[in-house]
Amino acid sequence: MNIKAIALVAILGLCVPAITNLAITPQALADEPQPPTAPTGGFTDGLWTVSLWYANNSYNYSVKNHQTGAALYLAGAEESVDSDRRVYTWRSGMNDYQVLWQPSDPRVIRLQVIAPNGKQVLNRLLRKQFN
Repeated sequence: MNIKAIALVAILGLCVPAITNLAITPQALADEPQPPTAPTGGFTDGLWTVSLWYANNSYNYSVKNHQTGAALYLAGAEESVDSDRRVYTWRSGMNDYQVLWQPSDPRVIRLQVIAPNGKQVLNRLLRKQFN
């Protein structure tokens, strides 16, 4: 029996798994998709369309009513996070404009407008638009 051959096989057998782990693990981690942290893009229900995007370190909101043509643009949302959903609030005048979003259902948002007295003026479910 060749002692040198057995020793070489034993050394290679111990080294290869460690080398493989170092070479493969970082690549595998880099390729894993990351979950979205906020909704972006266009969402609509046919009557209302909301566009959400990040620009200049600010989360932006644009909404349009297709029946009346009314439109509004706001920047700088406040974010409230719990385990199930995220609420983004923009303030303009006396009203709060909110987008509620669940990361578990990234293609749907709830659009709300809250009057100063706390009453909901608008509450609509909007779905992600596709190009």
